[in-house]
Amino acid sequence: FTALDDGSALGELVTEAGEAAPVAPAPGDSVKCFPGARLLWQRYGDACRVFANGEQLTVHGDCRHLLEALCGGATVSRRELQRADEKLESLLILQGILIEAED
Repeated sequence: FTALDDGSALGELVTEAGEAAPVAPAPGDSVKCFPGARLLWQRYGDACRVFANGEQLTVHGDCRHLLEALCGGATVSRRELQRADEKLESLLILQGILIEAED
């Protein structure tokens, strides 16, 4: 029941049925969310808890603006994403969340 109290079980459940893009790094300078993917985030103290197609990762709170942009359908710079948190970028690629954004 502890997992239900902090919201992690719900986040994983809500995102686990998402569709995934082919698991490969998007080749462009800008990326966005694959339309069928399920990505959400939750503020967790000074950090952000990210849920991507059923998987979870806690990242630094400085990633919030990138997560807001991606969840809102905007594009983000690949370089900015890499600088913010390489583990976040890796999770989003492995879970089929990121695709190349058409400029």
